[in-house]
Parts: sequence; C-alpha cells; structure tokens
Amino acid sequence: ARKHLIKQQLSNQGKNLSESTIAVLGVSFKANTGDCRFTPTKPIIEKLVSSRCNLRICDPWISVNDSTEIINFPLTETIEDCISNADCVAFFTGHDEFTAFPLEKVASNCNDNAIIIDGRGIFDKDQIRKIKSLGLNYKGIGR
Repeated sequence: ARKHLIKQQLSNQGKNLSESTIAVLGVSFKANTGDCRFTPTKPIIEKLVSSRCNLRICDPWISVNDSTEIINFPLTETIEDCISNADCVAFFTGHDEFTAFPLEKVASNCNDNAIIIDGRGIFDKDQIRKIKSLGLNYKGIGR
C-alpha cells in the first residue's frame, strides 16, 4: 500500500513514479536497531525497484552486507546524498539520525514541493506544520 501511496501522491503532482527520485529513509523493522527480520519496507523497496524509479536508500543501522542480503540494493551513505533532488522522501523507520535531521535541511536538499511520507508517525503536529510551511507536502500513513 505504501508504494501505491507514493505513486498516487506523485500522480497528484503530475509526476510519473518511473521518472521520479524516491528517497527511502530506513529499512530496519524498529528504530535505532539494524533488525530487519520482519521489515515491512522490503516489499515496498522491491516494488520501487521494479518501477524503475531513481531510488536511493539510507539506513545507518544496517551494514552494506546486510543491505545486499536483505534488499539486494546498495545503500546511500548520508541522509543528504539520499534526499538530494528527491521528489519524495519516505521516512520508514524512526531512527534518531532521521528524527534529529533538521527539516530545513530536508527542504533545502530535496526538490520543491517534494512529498514527505511519514510511514511511522514520527512527526508531531508542529513538525507537520513546519514541513508544510517549508513548501513540502506531508502525507502520513494512517493519518
């Protein structure tokens, strides 16, 4: 459903998924751990890979070997590199590195009007207001 949400949000902006840059922040199942055993992100990543979009993934808690084994996709080392010129930034794990990353830096690194997908409910009402005030589009899963 999350891949469809990304596709729908991009479509609302007149963009095709296959021509878009998608940044996924977080692969692991839980925040601040590299545990990927039951991660709901894996099938989403597989669908995004098959969509042929420009995909970048960052997860500081999993190793390069684990990322190859779990998702068979290389990781981007820094958050900045991952979200650079992204049309959509999907927060799928609430790692401290992601929640502490300044929203202003998210806005200045990704594209104007980029979509912020909050897959774990990590942003509170004030942060959501700030995301919108920075010219980004917020969409929370289950909100």
